[in-house]
Amino acid sequence: MSLPSPPKVSEARTVAGAVTTPPVTGNHVARERIQRVLYISIGIAAVVFVGLRVGQLLDQSEAVMPAYAIVAFAVGAVMPALLIVLPFLMPIRAVTGYAKVIPIAFFVVHASWLAFMTVDRMDAGPWLQAVNAIPVLIAAAAYRHWGVWLYVFAQLPLVAVTQRVSTEGPWLEGILSGVLSVLFSGLLAGAALALVSAGDKQDALEQHTRALAARDAASRTRSREQARINSIVFDEVMTALGLAATSPLTDEVTGAARAALERIRTIGSGSSQAVDYSPEDVLAALRAAASDVEGTVEFWHREWGTGRIAAEVVEALSEATAEAVRNSLRHAAPDGRLVTRVVNVTIADDVVQVAVEDSGVGFDVRAVNERKMGLRVSVMERMQALAGGSAHIDSRPGRGTVVTLRWVRFA
Repeated sequence: MSLPSPPKVSEARTVAGAVTTPPVTGNHVARERIQRVLYISIGIAAVVFVGLRVGQLLDQSEAVMPAYAIVAFAVGAVMPALLIVLPFLMPIRAVTGYAKVIPIAFFVVHASWLAFMTVDRMDAGPWLQAVNAIPVLIAAAAYRHWGVWLYVFAQLPLVAVTQRVSTEGPWLEGILSGVLSVLFSGLLAGAALALVSAGDKQDALEQHTRALAARDAASRTRSREQARINSIVFDEVMTALGLAATSPLTDEVTGAARAALERIRTIGSGSSQAVDYSPEDVLAALRAAASDVEGTVEFWHREWGTGRIAAEVVEALSEATAEAVRNSLRHAAPDGRLVTRVVNVTIADDVVQVAVEDSGVGFDVRAVNERKMGLRVSVMERMQALAGGSAHIDSRPGRGTVVTLRWVRFA
């Protein structure tokens, strides 16, 4: 069943700019965003580093077996370079799985250089030594573990031995090259690990904030629901007592008494939260949610049909409505302007729609994911988690804001 079209002002704001409920993401959004940037940057660095050593690479390809030269080029240059494009083509976790292979393959190929040499000695160490910071960076970004430092320090004997044996130069020169390799790659690995760790901390902080917001939302919902139940029970009990005191024992009096006792029994059994809401109860809950927030809010409603609405639907709509009103009170009038706020509720058998409108300063909807924690957690994600639920935010700077909450019953 569809609802009537919203007011024209809402239509105009929808055309101006609307954002729908964002897709659910994982629990490591910040860290995975940093990894994506690191992979792309490392891929670019690999192209630059290999490009600077292309002459040495071509000369030394004749000093080893042809098949090994191809494998070394693939592992040392092609595989890291692919990190420039893979983050745009694959999920970040798949890219991370691919990236984890590169440091292992590089180490094996580098350590095998001496076994595939076809000459007695070379003028310089293997070209792989010039780019060994690339796999170290990749290891730090992909593995995110202290064990990366073992990989860093393993460069010392690997570089020292490979350079000394391949060039037949002095051991001191090989050892110094190994030390420089450890220092350089260690600095880069430390920076990469710090960046990824910062992403993990940001994710942990966001999850903690979400948990606090959810806990606070649940507490407010329980208080509001308890007040609603107390009010309904009080009304029914008082109605039954009033009828009993002023009227003879009739079917009406008996029915009222039974209804009151049944409601008390249901609440006492702890099953009241599962009781479906009548349209009148839905309106009462939404009105309580809007008035629960300190501030002046107009409440308009229209309803038809007799279909009952599940308690979880009313709870989600009530909490999202309250948070939308709170967000308006916090942000709609930073300059002290006079702002009107209206909560418009429409209820049918299979649809409930709540529009929270204000005439405030508005905001850029593209920033809602990062800046509006209340809207994102308590409004948008809560409605998205509800079967049949959705949330839309229509706003532009200087044009006010409309938050539309909608629930549709699925057959």
